[in-house]
This record gives sequence, C-alpha cells and structure tokens, in this order.
Amino acid sequence: MTIDLSNSSLTLNGVQTVNGNAICLDGDNHVVRCNGAPFGLQAAYNTGNSITTTEGRNIDFTLEGGLTDQTSFNLTNAEQALLL
Repeated sequence: MTIDLSNSSLTLNGVQTVNGNAICLDGDNHVVRCNGAPFGLQAAYNTGNSITTTEGRNIDFTLEGGLTDQTSFNLTNAEQALLL
C-alpha cells in the first residue's frame, strides 16, 4: 500500500478480485466500504434518490408486492417526452 500525500493518492498493489465488499469514497474522500449496491442504478438511488436517463433509452422498474411498508414510485418526465 502506498499513500502519497503530495497528490492525495492511495495505491493498493496485489489486491485480488473476489466476491465481497467494494471500496468507495465518502463525501470527505475517505476510503470506505461501499453499501450493498456500489454500482448501477441502485447505487444512483442510494447516493441521491435520482436517476437520469439519456436520449433514446428506456428504463423499467418493478415494485415488489406484499411488502410490510408502503412503497411508492415517483416519476418526473422532463420537457415534452411522451409518458407511456
């Protein structure tokens, strides 16, 4: 492991690829263990409750039924895009 304070870098050599926990940076740039979904759409939700799509791309969501606590789905359709 190398910590270079002159350029604020952390280098980890010899790290193996295995199933487990990913590492992330928190809001203060500290290396921390990521939450349960560090990548993909769930990570976007976990880090700000907002997912933005780009032109010509669709997105599907499934809300599980029979949950103990009520679940809701909020959608903002910006501009003049069609809502189907």
